[in-house]
Amino acid sequence: MIRMKHILAVISGIIFISGSAMAQCFSPLSTPTVTNNGQSGIMFDVQAIGTNSLNMTQLAADFDNGTYTINIYWKTGTHVGFTTNPAAWTLLGSATWTATGGVNVNIPILFSKLLCPGQTNAFYITTAGAAGPSTCNYSNGTAVGAVAAQNADMRILQGTGKAANFGTNFTPRVPNVKIYYTCQSSCCTPPTLTSVPATCTGLCNGSATATVGAGGVAPYTYQWNAAAGNQTTQTATGLCAGTYSVTVTDATGCAAS
Repeated sequence: MIRMKHILAVISGIIFISGSAMAQCFSPLSTPTVTNNGQSGIMFDVQAIGTNSLNMTQLAADFDNGTYTINIYWKTGTHVGFTTNPAAWTLLGSATWTATGGVNVNIPILFSKLLCPGQTNAFYITTAGAAGPSTCNYSNGTAVGAVAAQNADMRILQGTGKAANFGTNFTPRVPNVKIYYTCQSSCCTPPTLTSVPATCTGLCNGSATATVGAGGVAPYTYQWNAAAGNQTTQTATGLCAGTYSVTVTDATGCAAS
């Protein structure tokens, strides 16, 4: 018998996004620039609160005058409970960057992170390797998770000031940031795959089924890879033991695999 795990589907993440633009999209969103405190970095959460799906692409921040190497980290869900856990975060990029104190200056790190309606993501902006105090400017807040800024698409929440490299927490803190994003009608996420193994070694009667990820807009089309015979149905059949992948495209043209 061939075990279930021999028939797999490779999920490699979102590979293309081309959702239709919304009639109203209020990007960018900025917090009020108030500076009465600072440290080496800031963690904060963002939430999609409207009907638009948001593709976040760039951040601006307020650091003291000077040139820094900046790291931007990201994670799904809130930063609360993960402020000293580097393994919970993904590094989006590093860049050398010249700041002007009291002004949100665009950080030259571009990325693409989808935020579906109702979801929360977190960012951590920090100087890379710097241990000196008061480089990242922010203000004292009222409560971690309280609203710092909001528009019809998104809210930025009060967060946590940080000593360098996932160090000491300082709470609550209001980030001096700006978030750039685009709006789209769909927020399709990678499908999940289930499989039925072939009944015996050498037989090719297994199958794999793609279950649509959250946020897509029906109807959906399916395109399996050449190893699965380029089948175009939700369930690929006649499969031998092997590795297979599928791309699911929703009605807005958003594709995930």
